[in-house]
Amino acid sequence: MPPRKRKADEDEDGEEAAPSQAPSQAPQPIKADTAEALATNLCRFVLLREHTRKPITRTEIKDHVMPEHKAQDRSGKIFKQVLAVANEKLGHIFGLKLVDETDAGAGAADDAADDADGGGAGASQAGPSQAAGASQAAAGRGGAGAASGGPRYMLVNLLPHEKMVTEPLTQTDEGQAIYLAFVEVILAIIAESQDKGSHEPTWVKEDELFGHLRKLGLEPDSRLPPPAEPEKVESLVQKRLVNEAFLRRRKQKDRLDAYEYLRGARAVLCRDERRAGDFLANLKKGK
Repeated sequence: MPPRKRKADEDEDGEEAAPSQAPSQAPQPIKADTAEALATNLCRFVLLREHTRKPITRTEIKDHVMPEHKAQDRSGKIFKQVLAVANEKLGHIFGLKLVDETDAGAGAADDAADDADGGGAGASQAGPSQAAGASQAAAGRGGAGAASGGPRYMLVNLLPHEKMVTEPLTQTDEGQAIYLAFVEVILAIIAESQDKGSHEPTWVKEDELFGHLRKLGLEPDSRLPPPAEPEKVESLVQKRLVNEAFLRRRKQKDRLDAYEYLRGARAVLCRDERRAGDFLANLKKGK
């Protein structure tokens, strides 16, 4: 009778071997209580910064939250540990998460706005909205993101739509509502310009984008109706929407003196697509 083959989980004597010990968890680069304190500071920092609507770079976070660990964190392990603890707090208390904008398929920032501070004044006060379900494919990644402080992060909402609390619009919010409506119109123009037969996103040339806006009665040097911010339409598109990551902006390949646009990370990660669709449907009906 041929000898019985020994199973992989049996020892040399044919006895079942004891289960192997699970590998011990890798030691964290800093103590848990230190990570907890830094994570609390990170939560406070990003919540206070959210009103600017601008993504926060990793360098900014290290400078403001963990400057004493910045020099020793070249590998980024301390940052990742603190970010993980912070996201546990944000998710449990607020239903939010701090994510890298590349989670939207946006890649690094392509071209910063003409004026890095152009979108700061009067930035939208709206909180993070429902995260969109679909992501854009990564295309044309540039190196500007790393040059301006490394990966950029923003808050996204983890709560399902039916659990979100939407406060009624008040008079003081009217200017903000006008601005956000303008944002949705811009994003709708870009969406309608996409090549439906291609899996790659279609960049919309600046001349074409402003051409569509002219048909709606918005010239580049015109302004949105009051009480919206008194910035010109051209400035809103080229600076504020780019700074707030609603749009990506890069130089055209065939014309280095001209630009083209695509939906940015905030447009993908921080918008409720269903509500945006309802708004555009009502807009077309003239409501």
